[in-house]
Amino acid sequence: MNEPRYDELIEQWKIELIEKCARRMGFLAHEIDDLKQEIVLELIHFKFDDAKSNGAKESTAVQALIMNQLRNKRRGCAREYAKIERYKHLMPRNAESSPSKSACKLDV
Repeated sequence: MNEPRYDELIEQWKIELIEKCARRMGFLAHEIDDLKQEIVLELIHFKFDDAKSNGAKESTAVQALIMNQLRNKRRGCAREYAKIERYKHLMPRNAESSPSKSACKLDV
């Protein structure tokens, strides 16, 4: 499958930075493409203002934005997992409630 391309939206170094930071934080390869799509939207809306940067470079501000987005995603996943763990004892455990593999097959 082809990777999404962001050539005319943002610079390539920002895409590479997203990938590098996501890998460093332990996200799996199949998660990184989805993360890139979400973070690219944030980067498109982000406008670096040199006057308000307190001497920081654009690359520092971009990295901070990327890391914040990745941390937010990680926290959201952790909250969702905790919620599932908290309520899974309420789910019925009989054979009727568990999805069967045959239910996923298409009738031909």
